Amino acid sequence: MDIKIDKVGTESKQANPWATADVKAAFQQYWDSPSYNWDAKIDRGMKLAIEDGKKAYGELGLLEAPTTGLEEFLEGEIHPILSKDNFITDIPDSVFLSTYESMRPALRLVTEILSNDFILEWFVHVLYGDRNKIDSCTAVLEKSSEQQHNLPEIKVRAWEELLELSKNIKFTFAGRSRMGNAAACTHATFDTLFEYLNIPDFKRNSKKPRNEIRITIVMHLNLFLAQLCLARHTYPTLTTSQKLRGQIGFAACILHELGHAWHYHCYGSLLDEPRASKSERFAELGFSLQELVFGAFFGATKFDWTTGETRIRPLIVRRFEDQFPYRVNMEEMASMKWIQAWFDASTWASGTNPQAEIRLKAPVPLSQNLPPFFSVLRFRNGRLENDIHPQYQEGSACTVCEQWCVCHEFRQSGAQSVREWYRSVWAIEAKKALDADRLPEEFYKPSGKYAHLFPDFVPPSWALGETSK
Repeated sequence: MDIKIDKVGTESKQANPWATADVKAAFQQYWDSPSYNWDAKIDRGMKLAIEDGKKAYGELGLLEAPTTGLEEFLEGEIHPILSKDNFITDIPDSVFLSTYESMRPALRLVTEILSNDFILEWFVHVLYGDRNKIDSCTAVLEKSSEQQHNLPEIKVRAWEELLELSKNIKFTFAGRSRMGNAAACTHATFDTLFEYLNIPDFKRNSKKPRNEIRITIVMHLNLFLAQLCLARHTYPTLTTSQKLRGQIGFAACILHELGHAWHYHCYGSLLDEPRASKSERFAELGFSLQELVFGAFFGATKFDWTTGETRIRPLIVRRFEDQFPYRVNMEEMASMKWIQAWFDASTWASGTNPQAEIRLKAPVPLSQNLPPFFSVLRFRNGRLENDIHPQYQEGSACTVCEQWCVCHEFRQSGAQSVREWYRSVWAIEAKKALDADRLPEEFYKPSGKYAHLFPDFVPPSWALGETSK
């Protein structure tokens, strides 16, 4: 869609609800609390742990690739939703502004995604689709009459609503004691935001209308520390490819939360999210948008609290069906050609499906019968252990399975794909681990914060009849 981005988000004359005295005081109360403690963390994000040491990583194209179209890509504008004025922090300007500039590849990628004509139809669908209840607690979006007969016009309206969202959204960061293992979360009102940040005084004292939509995306402080590390370590310490591996995961995190923010913006906070289509396995619009765009669940570069290091490694990708409702440990590593293609200006020139454009430029993860690098879990020696393809002989990858490795077993099985083979193998291996009381719950039931998405979950056949651990 060839529509020029206006600076609506930064030039708006509307009053800023986040700048009122009670909201500013609530943020300051959190920033002054021990659970945040930014000053004690700023120096911890400067150490690097680069896990690129295996020779096979390089031989398989997982580490480096020539950049094409990157300079032109980075010269583009940033969507006003992502303007620096939409970030609320107590981080000193000198630190924040340099780190914000380091985020530019990720922010530009999200901008292109929001501006893409093919992806814009997802936003149209959430805004204009008809909600049809399929049970007492779940709705599915179906194409409305407007979508079928007036799509060009309502695409423009959806674009304008995205610009409106830029006036009613902010980003901030929170520490580990609040975020736990979550990368980010989205709050639709100030009440839910400050309850999450453990600032009860706000709800008691604020005279603001309850349930007024003020969308705030809270990201883990780890993400900022990782970006700060990427900003301060330049070539030759970090290569462009290493940095882009960190940026694509950060972009996916932002995009996921914008999926939730868009629903709040369109409908308010009191209406449960629908499934965007009947084929989706659960109602979670952040994952719906992320799967549409990337087709994958990423293991992102991040700051490690245990070691005090920012960990750089090849990009791990998983299918959503291998992650939900319970985990099947089938993981791959994405080629750098595939990652680089997301940051290539030519990928976005046509406005068509970016995955289709990238498929012409690079091997696409998750679609090949035999990925160049993947790992699966097997139950051996009384515990779950990784089987990795390719196996290493003195640091080199096997090439035609002369030594035993996972792909040899796959080829012998006659299965059409690694996934088809492994799902049958996993049922056997998981049952062994479950019988030995060595299988974590995440491998046979919905876990933690996602459990509510699967109210009618039925355990896999190999786990039926077993007591929960």
